[in-house]
Amino acid sequence: MIIKEGLSWAIDELKKNDVSESEGSATLLLANVLKKDRTYIYAHGEEKLSTKQSDLFKKYIKRRKTHEPVWYILSEVEFYGRKFYVNNDVLTPRPETEILLQEVLKSISNIQFPISNVIELGTGSGIIVITLAEEIKKIKIIATDISDKTLKVAKKNAKLHGVEKQIEFFEGDLLSPITNNKLRFTNTILVANLPYIPHEDMESLQFDVLHHEPRVALDGGKQGIEIYERLLKQMKESDFTGMAFFEIGIGQGKLIKKIVQKYFPKVFVEIKKDLADIDRIMIIEIKA
Repeated sequence: MIIKEGLSWAIDELKKNDVSESEGSATLLLANVLKKDRTYIYAHGEEKLSTKQSDLFKKYIKRRKTHEPVWYILSEVEFYGRKFYVNNDVLTPRPETEILLQEVLKSISNIQFPISNVIELGTGSGIIVITLAEEIKKIKIIATDISDKTLKVAKKNAKLHGVEKQIEFFEGDLLSPITNNKLRFTNTILVANLPYIPHEDMESLQFDVLHHEPRVALDGGKQGIEIYERLLKQMKESDFTGMAFFEIGIGQGKLIKKIVQKYFPKVFVEIKKDLADIDRIMIIEIKA
């Protein structure tokens, strides 16, 4: 089988099974098999696939036909120009999360107070804390997640990127595992990309997401804001000062801002939009 025949067969197979982005998926998987970039496929369509390459490509397409996301099949995803290991214990990163990271990096470079702690809650695959560790050398970061399986992925990625000594991982709910260690939360940078999809919207998610990505990392409760409310309550009880950065869902900006002002009446709150002009990033500055 030559490259262009293999690609054509794969696209047809995926389309028959109503797989989204059939051509893009097939091209990415074939590029991985060939260990080449996607342009190579179209420039070398007459090149013959080896038996080993053909068999591997067929295995990939068989999995993609079940709507398993490409990144889980390849066990790898790119974020902020770096490659990270992923499996179905963690969400694959969305483009909006790069906006969250950019806002954090921009603010840290302009911060007016001495930073005591940098914390990420719900770290998932660790893409945010690892990128922060690589972008800002010598910074010490704390990351928490409620799932032991998820933390194993984050720790693996930290080791792959050589920043495992910069990041301390804790298992537990939000700030709880850190407060148990009597950490003070003054002059803190806190980053949180927590589940924010309203429970009633879960069934309308794309099939690939709903049936393959971890539900616990998506379902944000009745309105999608309950976990953020719990976090803000914990922040108040912990005498938090510094800056917090939240990724939020569609139409949640005003709701979460009201909760912020409930616990911190006199704080600065800014909401940034994503490329689709949707409120996506909330920045909160809490002074002593």
